[in-house]
Amino acid sequence: MASRYIITIFSFLLSCTINAKTNQSKRFKAQDTIVTKLLEQNKSFAKLKQFDKSIAKARELANYGRQKKDTIIWLEGIYRLAFYNNKANQPYKALGYYTEGITLAQSNKALEYVGKLSINSTLLLNKIGDYNEAQKVAINGIETISHTNDAKLLYKLYNGLANAANNNFEFDIATEAYTNALKYAENDKIINVKNNLAINYRDEGNFLKATLIYENLLNEAPDSIAPKELARIESNYGFVLFKLERTKEAYFFLNKAYKKRKQLNDYSGLYASNIHLARFLKETNPQKAAIYANDALQIATNKTKSPASQIEAVALLLGLNSATQEQTNRYLTLNDSITKARERVRNEYTAVKFSTKEKEVQVSQLQEKAAFTALEIAEKEKQESYYFATIGIVTIGLVSFFFYVEQRKKIITQNHKIETLNAQENERNRISGNMHDSVASSVREAMLYLDHYSNSYPEAGLTIVADKMEIAYEKLREVSQENQHLNFNKISFPLQLQDLLEEKETLYNIAIDALGVGEINWPSISATIKTELFRNIQELLLNCSKHSQASTIIIAFKVSEEKVITSIEDNGVGCDLATLKENVGIADMRRRIALLDGALTINSSTGAGFSIILGIPLNKKG
Repeated sequence: MASRYIITIFSFLLSCTINAKTNQSKRFKAQDTIVTKLLEQNKSFAKLKQFDKSIAKARELANYGRQKKDTIIWLEGIYRLAFYNNKANQPYKALGYYTEGITLAQSNKALEYVGKLSINSTLLLNKIGDYNEAQKVAINGIETISHTNDAKLLYKLYNGLANAANNNFEFDIATEAYTNALKYAENDKIINVKNNLAINYRDEGNFLKATLIYENLLNEAPDSIAPKELARIESNYGFVLFKLERTKEAYFFLNKAYKKRKQLNDYSGLYASNIHLARFLKETNPQKAAIYANDALQIATNKTKSPASQIEAVALLLGLNSATQEQTNRYLTLNDSITKARERVRNEYTAVKFSTKEKEVQVSQLQEKAAFTALEIAEKEKQESYYFATIGIVTIGLVSFFFYVEQRKKIITQNHKIETLNAQENERNRISGNMHDSVASSVREAMLYLDHYSNSYPEAGLTIVADKMEIAYEKLREVSQENQHLNFNKISFPLQLQDLLEEKETLYNIAIDALGVGEINWPSISATIKTELFRNIQELLLNCSKHSQASTIIIAFKVSEEKVITSIEDNGVGCDLATLKENVGIADMRRRIALLDGALTINSSTGAGFSIILGIPLNKKG
């Protein structure tokens, strides 16, 4: 009875804690000053189109939410990571974050974020041409949030699903999705969906159904339709009439839309009108058709700057036998470049999806193992409770105490294993991230320059590519140096330290001074202590460059009371120690120094800089 009573109280308290955390995670903590500051910085950098800095702030927001175990803040950070990676022309990274966010949002039943992340992921997948995956993501989002009846989210998901199905030539699925989108569309969105539905009928070859939709739109309330949207409807209607061989009416609406778009300076729409008119006149007046096709090409080249539209316009000119040799070469170059670029993106995204799926499997396996262990523990508790009842209250108390101690040991052991795995995973992620962000991006940039310049400006292109590859090499060298094995037999500690400080001083644009290096007999100090000092200095310099806003760092060494004492001090913004949350790097330093019987002390206050003092006994061997 005693053990059951204890277990009941423990279970009640645990459930209260879990419910409190769940309720807490449902509220976005706008009053949290750290969150507010990170959001403001994220938006400010985005307005300046400094997306690399927006991405850095979004990553800080996601990490803060994860550390605080606040799912909503965590998801907001992931959402912004995906959004601004897409803005920075890194679609495969954006898709990876969208996938991670959707998984996290579903597991925590954060339905609004399931919808938002699924919508943006669907739009991006449609953009890069992975229509099958776009359909899967949209359908998953719809199934997850359908019972919420959130009209705004459901409209966008159904519309995204329909666009993907249309591009995939699955017209029946597209028709059904557009019909569902209409149920949730509001105001001008209704007109947009009807127009898209008519285009789907047109692409399917069902011109009569498309005509009926356009005629209803133009007859019901043309004055309430925005000018650009009205021109789009008239141009599409004219093209459908052309397909029905109602040529006189077709030309009227095509020409009307063309003139309206010209007045509005709607270059995207004007491109479409030129293409429609070129196709309309292709058989009857190929010379005039070629003029419209050339105008479309000029718009795609100089105004919308769309490679896909340029390819479409040149292909039309080729069909009219009016393409110049230069235009033909451009067509082949653009087509090849777009094909290669899309293939690269697909390959990168496939790798991201595989990695995410692999992590999901690992998490699932751990959850299954935990559930099985819980069942075993529950069964063991039941058997023990029967046994305790037969031998009296005293024996029950003793065995209950023993049971509690054993459980605590298991939990501590398990937590230690989890922390070790997390530390290993964080290190792998850090090295992988450094390699990708520092090196792969430079190599990819060089490849894009090679694609762009190789035909038109080969000499300039090769020079630029050589410069870009040199930058990539230097970044690779930097990452390699940060993770290389330290050997103080070949190069002394002072020399390696000097190289490190000179390199980081240039990289971080911070003045770094080292004091007392020459006053210590370094050969007499063990390799273990020197390695620990070197790695800690590396970590602290990195932290300072990220967080301190310092202009000067001073590193001082001395030997006192059989200890080597190292202090690292900056003149940065400092922090309030009462609210300081130690990151993984500092926590790991504290743990490693403790293994050498040493100690780590932090001194700081807001506006007064930041300093860390490391003290390690000299009697440690290694």
